[in-house]
Amino acid sequence: LVLPTMLCYCDKFWHRLDKCAISGASKAQPLPFVCPMDHVIDPSLWHGTQQRRRARKRPGMLAARADGDWEEGMPFRGRYWLSQIGNYPAVAMSNAWVRIRSAEGTSTEP
Repeated sequence: LVLPTMLCYCDKFWHRLDKCAISGASKAQPLPFVCPMDHVIDPSLWHGTQQRRRARKRPGMLAARADGDWEEGMPFRGRYWLSQIGNYPAVAMSNAWVRIRSAEGTSTEP
């Protein structure tokens, strides 16, 4: 999963905001701004459960597949990854099929 650029129209902060921004920060960071992932999405389980993370070959390694168990986590890349795709020629030249399963259990073929 490649996450898109997300815009924040209000800052996320643990204290009082002034016109949806941290007090005094509106000139340095005008709204809207490109916001970090954790402003919009809770990333706590994107890396999988602690037990599954420890079982991986290297620390910080992402889940291998997007269609695995939820405990395994979700492999994801940030918005800059697509601009660096030239560094990954095997990925750039690869393709994948997506099968969408409906609530009734039927699937659509490509």
